[in-house]
Amino acid sequence: MMKAGATDDDGHGGESMLSFHISTEVFQQIRLPDVCAFPDGNERAFLVLNESIALLLFNSSEQTSFDIWLMTEYGVAESWTKQFTIGPLVQVERPVLFWKHELLLEKASGQLVSYDLKSQGLKEFQVYGAQKSFRALVYSESLVPIK
Repeated sequence: MMKAGATDDDGHGGESMLSFHISTEVFQQIRLPDVCAFPDGNERAFLVLNESIALLLFNSSEQTSFDIWLMTEYGVAESWTKQFTIGPLVQVERPVLFWKHELLLEKASGQLVSYDLKSQGLKEFQVYGAQKSFRALVYSESLVPIK
């Protein structure tokens, strides 16, 4: 969950995410990086990258760039670190999922594409859906929380 313009327990304003720990049944509010105070039209997505929470900041337009931020220490707002920027990519609408060394993306046409983080190449799949319809989850059997 994301909460905009809220004040956390330490009196800090700005945007934050709300996490729920299933094992302890406790909510925790975690501040997002200050760069999240974007004007209207910019979007955010939370994904998992290298077993850590990743925040993607982007603006869906004719050419979309994605700033990738990683929370290097779970629950510590000061640990948000910008890792890299992807793009600009033409006609890419939104991120779907990180998978190994690739980022699955959805194009404005509803087509699924993959961006290889190592080669920086884009691969198109012959998979189409309604716009903003793709959802994906990575399943792994574990009772250990992500970092």
